Amino acid sequence: MPFFIPMFPSFARTFKTYLASPRVALFALPTPEIALFSPIDDAKREIIKWRELAVPAALIPLALNIFTQGLCIRGVNRLTTVSF
Repeated sequence: MPFFIPMFPSFARTFKTYLASPRVALFALPTPEIALFSPIDDAKREIIKWRELAVPAALIPLALNIFTQGLCIRGVNRLTTVSF
Protein backbone atom coordinates (compact mmCIF):
# COMPACT_ATOMS: atom_id res chain seq x y z
CA MET A 1 0.00 0.00 0.00
CA PRO A 2 2.78 2.54 0.64
CA PHE A 3 3.74 2.28 -3.03
CA PHE A 4 0.44 3.93 -3.99
CA ILE A 5 0.96 7.04 -1.85
CA PRO A 6 2.63 9.04 -4.69
CA MET A 7 -0.39 8.30 -6.91
CA PHE A 8 -2.97 9.45 -4.34
CA PRO A 9 -3.67 12.86 -5.99
CA SER A 10 -4.42 11.11 -9.29
CA PHE A 11 -6.68 8.58 -7.55
CA ALA A 12 -8.53 11.38 -5.74
CA ARG A 13 -9.11 13.34 -8.98
CA THR A 14 -10.35 10.22 -10.75
CA PHE A 15 -12.71 9.33 -7.91
CA LYS A 16 -14.10 12.89 -7.85
CA THR A 17 -14.71 12.61 -11.59
CA TYR A 18 -16.52 9.31 -11.04
CA LEU A 19 -18.71 10.91 -8.38
CA ALA A 20 -19.58 13.74 -10.78
CA SER A 21 -20.90 11.34 -13.44
CA PRO A 22 -24.66 11.26 -14.14
CA ARG A 23 -26.70 9.32 -11.61
CA VAL A 24 -28.42 6.04 -12.43
CA ALA A 25 -31.40 4.78 -10.41
CA LEU A 26 -30.76 1.26 -9.15
CA PHE A 27 -34.07 0.58 -7.44
CA ALA A 28 -36.78 2.27 -5.40
CA LEU A 29 -37.14 2.03 -1.64
CA PRO A 30 -40.47 2.42 0.13
CA THR A 31 -40.56 5.25 2.63
CA PRO A 32 -43.54 5.55 4.95
CA GLU A 33 -45.45 8.78 4.65
CA ILE A 34 -47.44 10.27 7.51
CA ALA A 35 -50.88 10.65 6.03
CA LEU A 36 -52.73 13.84 6.83
CA PHE A 37 -56.37 13.22 6.10
CA SER A 38 -57.95 15.70 3.77
CA PRO A 39 -61.43 15.15 2.32
CA ILE A 40 -60.44 16.84 -0.96
CA ASP A 41 -57.32 14.81 -1.75
CA ASP A 42 -58.38 11.33 -0.56
CA ALA A 43 -58.24 9.92 -4.07
CA LYS A 44 -54.75 11.27 -4.70
CA ARG A 45 -53.24 10.43 -1.31
CA GLU A 46 -50.51 7.77 -1.27
CA ILE A 47 -49.70 5.91 1.93
CA ILE A 48 -46.23 4.82 0.78
CA LYS A 49 -43.89 7.05 -1.18
CA TRP A 50 -41.14 5.49 -3.26
CA ARG A 51 -37.67 6.95 -3.18
CA GLU A 52 -35.14 6.00 -5.82
CA LEU A 53 -31.67 4.90 -4.81
CA ALA A 54 -29.36 6.50 -7.36
CA VAL A 55 -25.60 6.17 -7.66
CA PRO A 56 -23.10 7.78 -10.04
CA ALA A 57 -23.01 5.75 -13.25
CA ALA A 58 -19.22 5.44 -13.30
CA LEU A 59 -19.20 3.65 -9.93
CA ILE A 60 -21.15 0.65 -11.26
CA PRO A 61 -18.40 -0.62 -13.62
CA LEU A 62 -15.81 0.18 -10.93
CA ALA A 63 -17.69 -1.95 -8.38
CA LEU A 64 -18.08 -4.80 -10.90
CA ASN A 65 -14.37 -4.64 -11.70
CA ILE A 66 -13.43 -4.79 -8.02
CA PHE A 67 -15.77 -7.76 -7.51
CA THR A 68 -14.43 -9.73 -10.49
CA GLN A 69 -10.82 -8.97 -9.53
CA GLY A 70 -11.56 -10.35 -6.06
CA LEU A 71 -12.97 -13.53 -7.60
CA CYS A 72 -9.90 -13.86 -9.82
CA ILE A 73 -7.47 -13.43 -6.92
CA ARG A 74 -9.42 -15.97 -4.87
CA GLY A 75 -9.27 -18.48 -7.72
CA VAL A 76 -5.54 -17.98 -8.25
CA ASN A 77 -4.88 -18.44 -4.54
CA ARG A 78 -6.92 -21.66 -4.48
CA LEU A 79 -5.13 -22.96 -7.56
CA THR A 80 -1.75 -22.17 -6.02
CA THR A 81 -2.57 -24.08 -2.82
CA VAL A 82 -3.67 -27.14 -4.84
CA SER A 83 -0.65 -27.04 -7.15
CA PHE A 84 2.06 -27.08 -4.50
